Amino acid sequence: MLIKKILILSDTHGDETQYVKIIEKTKPDRVLHAGDFYDTKNPDIIFNQKKFLKYVDYFVDGNHGLKHNKWKQYKKIDNDTDKSIFYFDNLINDYQVFTINQKKFLLIHIFKAAHDDFWLTSKWDEYKEKVNAIIERYKVDYVVFGHTHKAEIIQKNNFLALNPGSLTRPELQPTGSYIIGKWINNSFVFKIKYLKK
Repeated sequence: MLIKKILILSDTHGDETQYVKIIEKTKPDRVLHAGDFYDTKNPDIIFNQKKFLKYVDYFVDGNHGLKHNKWKQYKKIDNDTDKSIFYFDNLINDYQVFTINQKKFLLIHIFKAAHDDFWLTSKWDEYKEKVNAIIERYKVDYVVFGHTHKAEIIQKNNFLALNPGSLTRPELQPTGSYIIGKWINNSFVFKIKYLKK
């Protein structure tokens, strides 16, 4: 089946209303979420896993997800995964590689460090090396990531890196954002979309 439209989200941090509204508005064939769909800083926000799984086709946990024990247990039962809560050792293993329309995608939460990533500092070179090895091993066309809350599309030598930013907590940009990919002439064309103020 030819996929004509992809929606890319990240860092929604528990705000179900916003991502559901965008999904219903854009009507994509596939939804990718680059992690941090929880809000571990605000435990009053209840995250609805079943609703999330109804809408999202591919996802990774992100650093907030690794801290969220209920979701970790849920994934462990349903997906037979065995992740610990330690950031670095597990974030590098928290990725998906999949193909859409013969184009290979790597979905990973952290591709670039955010300004406050003190916990990554000592291992950043090792982390980058491992991510680059994954990119090379799978010969990916697109790297989808989040974490920085700032939308950007970066052309690298052999692939395109896509960060949709955050729908709910934008940084270094005025409003929330997401990315739409449309299948045109045997390739995806991606555009950053910003929410209206």
